[in-house]
Amino acid sequence: MTRMSAAGDSIPREDVLTFLKTRAKNGAGLVYTEAIVTDYESAQGYPGQARILNQNQVDAWKKVSDEIRSHGAVSICQMFHCGRMAYEGINPANRVIAPSPVAPMQENPMTGMPYPVPEPMSRFDMDHVITGFVETAKGIVAAGFDGLELHCAHGYLLSQFLSAYSNRRTDAYGGSMENRYRFIREVIHAVKAVLPDDRLLLVRISNWGIADMEVSLFPIHRVATDGETVSEDPLDAVSVSTYDFRKRL
Repeated sequence: MTRMSAAGDSIPREDVLTFLKTRAKNGAGLVYTEAIVTDYESAQGYPGQARILNQNQVDAWKKVSDEIRSHGAVSICQMFHCGRMAYEGINPANRVIAPSPVAPMQENPMTGMPYPVPEPMSRFDMDHVITGFVETAKGIVAAGFDGLELHCAHGYLLSQFLSAYSNRRTDAYGGSMENRYRFIREVIHAVKAVLPDDRLLLVRISNWGIADMEVSLFPIHRVATDGETVSEDPLDAVSVSTYDFRKRL
């Protein structure tokens, strides 16, 4: 979820931060932030998204995590990269990247125009994106959150790698489920390396995306149970989302 309330400093409005504090004050045991984008080059997909990459941003979020903890609740900061769910000009570096040059079929509700065809990610791009996740994780730790969640759901970048629909790569990052999961595994281990032992690491997965919702991205049960995917990685929990809970995953 993203609230699109941040100004040019990438810090959410005070009423949005107060909302999180109020949830803890009213008895919530676990309080999530909105999804935080992970860099200034290509991660953003919507206007007004938040970051936690500089001291001012860390300081703003520290007040939130401190108050959540004062009410006995656990605070989790979610982070993500939008990948192909972006458009020209939304990122400071004006880049839209994805595993493969496959644009969403529907129009972008932000612009009323077709989504641009994304640039296929090079190894340099992949390393740069991983660095963004790592630096954001450091910001989350500095801001005092009890844990972080990697948003690998709903058709954003990490989810785009998992899906054979949006991932048409023919290298080690495409094809089999094991290969499509490889980049997610690299992100998980890079982030885990900078987390203190007392911080939680979670991942969110889904079998649907916010664009082209009629396309089932992959059989979600395989991601949650395959020995080659999340069950083998250093995670504290997996959060599962499906569009229709009446159907089998």
